[in-house]
Amino acid sequence: MDLACFRQYDAWHMGANRHFERRRFPFRPTFCRGEENARLIDLERRRLMLMAQIDSVLAAILIGIAFICDIRELRIPNWLTVSFFAAGLVYHLGVDGWHGGFFSLLGALAGFLPLLVLYAFKGIGAGDVKLFGALGAVVGAGHSLQVLMYSILYGGLLGAALIVMNQSFARRMLLLGLSLLSVNWSLRAEGFASLKKDSLRFPFMIAVLPGAVTAWFFMREWPFN
Repeated sequence: MDLACFRQYDAWHMGANRHFERRRFPFRPTFCRGEENARLIDLERRRLMLMAQIDSVLAAILIGIAFICDIRELRIPNWLTVSFFAAGLVYHLGVDGWHGGFFSLLGALAGFLPLLVLYAFKGIGAGDVKLFGALGAVVGAGHSLQVLMYSILYGGLLGAALIVMNQSFARRMLLLGLSLLSVNWSLRAEGFASLKKDSLRFPFMIAVLPGAVTAWFFMREWPFN
């Protein structure tokens, strides 16, 4: 409380009619609205920072377990994605009511729909699609899309590195490119069969883990920032 506020409060508290005033104002009056607003803003900022830290911890647990499962079993179990989707939805509903529920559902859709397109082209597995749906329910649309963007970037770099290291696959890719330019349908069929025979696939979580770390590093809500 600054000096002007103290003088106003002291004049009220030590006045001749203080008993009458206390009867009219049972609570301590607020003369300095600016100071109170600053305190409320600080409390809200602390609440949002705490929520961001909880979101980050839940997302880290989800991605960590999914990474281990994908490396060991080449699949992400449904119990993991469903449980974290439900946990994210219930948590945000409990903290922010219907606004929190809308935030969580919008995040789930933002994480689910883009991966569904990649799944339709056989680029990723169904578990990866559900993983980003659960991640979006926990951290929201903006954060899940950032994780997805960096994951696709790392996935492309990893795929390019595998192609360079695998000369056989590179030759098959060249054959596929030449077959696409050819008018000979038998040569085209040979190119597609060659690619399918020696396709390079890797667990998408290998790209998601560094993508998530990169995304969280550049976010202001990162708890250790």
